[in-house]
Amino acid sequence: MTVSGCEQMHASIGWGFLVTRRSAEWEGLEDMLGLALDHCRPMQFRTGRQFLLCEGTRMESFQWTHSVDAISVEGETLKFQNLLTAADTTGYCGEQTRPQKARIDRIDSRDLNGDGRQDLAIAASFGGMAESKRRQDLCEAAHDGKPGAQPMQPKIMKTYRIEYLFDGERFKLTKASEPAALAFHGEN
Repeated sequence: MTVSGCEQMHASIGWGFLVTRRSAEWEGLEDMLGLALDHCRPMQFRTGRQFLLCEGTRMESFQWTHSVDAISVEGETLKFQNLLTAADTTGYCGEQTRPQKARIDRIDSRDLNGDGRQDLAIAASFGGMAESKRRQDLCEAAHDGKPGAQPMQPKIMKTYRIEYLFDGERFKLTKASEPAALAFHGEN
């Protein structure tokens, strides 16, 4: 189950909870920030057992992240396979190694290799920029609400296609998608 709006700090993001019913009472087993079931779709393992393919968003220290995860239950805990995380750090005004803006643009689930299983194709964009005092000052001005002030954004956003094949048990990144996935994995 998921809930949102109950906590001041994360009111717009939502929490996902794994619950079970024991002795006629509901018991919470595990929770996850940024999981909203309306951004999940059910899929099936080869065995017929279901799992969820979910998009999640969260903000931590002015860094927005958007992720795609395969989520299943193993015993009494949630098991995650992170497929992609796109981070936007342009709203964080402190010094960074490489400020970036990354986003997940589209997620398609279809058979990519003709084996009859639903695979995954993710279109995602990424842009980086050099760190500078000017970038930090513009970011601070935007946070202070100065008229017309906006955090700096990358001048170029490159779009990537990242594909995962599903073998009935887990998603496997295709060899051709490894360089693109590395662009996103390098900083988050």
